[in-house]
Amino acid sequence: MLAWLTGIPADRASRAQVGRAGERAAARMLRRKGHRILAQNLDSVAGEADIVALDRDTGSFVVVEVKSRILRPGSRLPETGLGTKQRKRLVALTGYLARTMGYADAPHRIDFIAVSFASGQKPLGRNAKHDPQIRHHPAAVGAS
Repeated sequence: MLAWLTGIPADRASRAQVGRAGERAAARMLRRKGHRILAQNLDSVAGEADIVALDRDTGSFVVVEVKSRILRPGSRLPETGLGTKQRKRLVALTGYLARTMGYADAPHRIDFIAVSFASGQKPLGRNAKHDPQIRHHPAAVGAS
C-alpha cells in the first residue's frame, strides 16, 4: 500500500513519505465514514493540524492527529507517539481552529488515527491485501 501511495516500497520510504501516505490513508477512511474533510496539513499560528474534518453524523468539528509507522520487529505502535505536551497543543489548536473556521458553537473533539504499514509491502494496488492497518480513536484527547 505504501508503494501504491508513494511509488516507494515501505522499507525505503522516509519518515516524511510514511507520514504523508498515512495521512492520505486516514483521510480516505474518514471520508468513507461520512466525514467531510475541511483541511489537510493546515498550518496556523496555533500549530499544524494533520486533518480537520466535520463529522456529519454528530455535527462535530474534528481535529485529527495521525501517526504512521512501518511495523518492523521490535517497533512501537503509532499509538505510543502521542505525549502530554502534544495533547495540550492539540487542545489549544482545536479551540483556535474551531473559532477561526466558524465552528466555535459546534461540539468539537480531537481524534487520533494510527496507521501501520507492514515492512516490505509491495505495490499491489488500491485493493491490495496489504493495505495499512488503520485504527481510529474518536475523542482520544480531551477537548470541549
